[in-house]
Amino acid sequence: MRVLTHFAIVYADKDQVLMWTAAHELLQGRIHEPRFYGQDYNSMIEGYLASPLVASGVPYHVAVPVVTSVLCLAPFVVLGFCCWRSGQPLAALLALAMPLMLPIEYTMITSMPRGFVTGNCFITVVACLILFPMSCRSFFLSGLLLVLGVSLNPTVLIMATPVALVLVLRHWRSRRFYLWVGAGGLLAAAGHYASVAFYDIYPSHRVYAVLFDEVLSVEALRRGWRNLDGHLGVLTPVWANQVWILGLVFSAILIGLWRCHARLPFISLLLGLVVVGLSFSIERVHVGSDSVYWHLARFYLSVPLVMVLGFAWFEQAAGKRLGFGHRNLVSIGLTLLVVTVFVGHGLVYERVVQKHVSIINPAGVQAVPVQLIYERCEALGELASQTGHKLVVFGFVHKTVAYACEPILRERVKTLMVRDFVAERRTWRLYEERDSPTRDVLFYNFSEEQIKRGQSLGLIPEPAVLIGNIRTVPGRVPDGVDLFDVLSQMDIPGAQDLEARVGFLGVE
Repeated sequence: MRVLTHFAIVYADKDQVLMWTAAHELLQGRIHEPRFYGQDYNSMIEGYLASPLVASGVPYHVAVPVVTSVLCLAPFVVLGFCCWRSGQPLAALLALAMPLMLPIEYTMITSMPRGFVTGNCFITVVACLILFPMSCRSFFLSGLLLVLGVSLNPTVLIMATPVALVLVLRHWRSRRFYLWVGAGGLLAAAGHYASVAFYDIYPSHRVYAVLFDEVLSVEALRRGWRNLDGHLGVLTPVWANQVWILGLVFSAILIGLWRCHARLPFISLLLGLVVVGLSFSIERVHVGSDSVYWHLARFYLSVPLVMVLGFAWFEQAAGKRLGFGHRNLVSIGLTLLVVTVFVGHGLVYERVVQKHVSIINPAGVQAVPVQLIYERCEALGELASQTGHKLVVFGFVHKTVAYACEPILRERVKTLMVRDFVAERRTWRLYEERDSPTRDVLFYNFSEEQIKRGQSLGLIPEPAVLIGNIRTVPGRVPDGVDLFDVLSQMDIPGAQDLEARVGFLGVE
């Protein structure tokens, strides 16, 4: 809760405010593309789910992180409830205790609305289903949710692999298993390939793509094993950056499963861990830093859930071998660990948060105070109301503010971002400005020289105004003059790419 109230709703970044936009657009009855804006992977689910809260008056910066935090905690709570119902009280206790024992950085990463946690929710439901006797409905849901979860977040393969293996190894002789799992899987696969087809038909919506130039690189594999703390350090319960704890816990679970003759869970969990080990050979998992805004651990957020699930399988296999004394000992130990970690987190919390919000990582993802975002947007909205301007074009600055202003101001002002190396993700805004160009424009962070170039092309500027020490020039683009061409001729970084992209819209 403290991470939510003192971090997640206090700071935002350029990706998080796009979730605000998703909530706003859904309330207007608009869904522009099937995935995260500007790319053919991930999703805007957190923003969509936050729209009822926004409609009831909850501010964007509160509503969306609340939904994300619920989606992060829900798998632990649901898995804990299922473990309790299926007769594994220790696993239930571990599931509820796990979020409290993980490092502060884990909670920070999973409280940010950036599409990191949605896949875990779907795979966790399947993990719960396999704890009970399965019906045709359970098989159908398993196939549907496994494919859907992996489609949303391929990183959940870490959890989906052992879950799917247990499912297959237990029911491979059943014809109805293949029929119903196949039906559910095909339904989810149809949705996945429909989204793939969307970006093939409308490639201008794909401005960011994942490149796998070296899918399996031995050098990358070695690099990953040399940097285990960098990838998994914020996933170690009790003591951060001590990956040996993960090794110790998983080894103990595997030994316990083997001694209890639980061969299917043993094989499934072991192969799941092999997937984790081999994943380091993928170059993509090395793209990141030690900042929570771009952390390497974002690819491995399922690991704590796999730990809980593995322990649930062990407790299920052990049955009465775990006596009353053993259960009391484990319960007391977990309680003491939770209390100790809670106290420890309280002592270092402020220092950890300040460390991460002050970092500018290599991807340029940076924490921006929510208060600053609202102040800038309100100031721009007030200026636009006074001057009658309807569009703010942002130069090379404040991409977070550029994306946030439309939902905050309820579209009283439209925005457009022009930046080098950082493409405008909202492709529909390019369609809108191409088809119904706005003539009265506020130019935010444009130099006097750039405005003079625009003036020679027909731009009619007015006296500049300072908005938060940023030079903002009201201006008018005459009828018959193309805004994108003017921006390109003004030599704005990124404007030529934007103009070319707008020209490409007409041939899709």
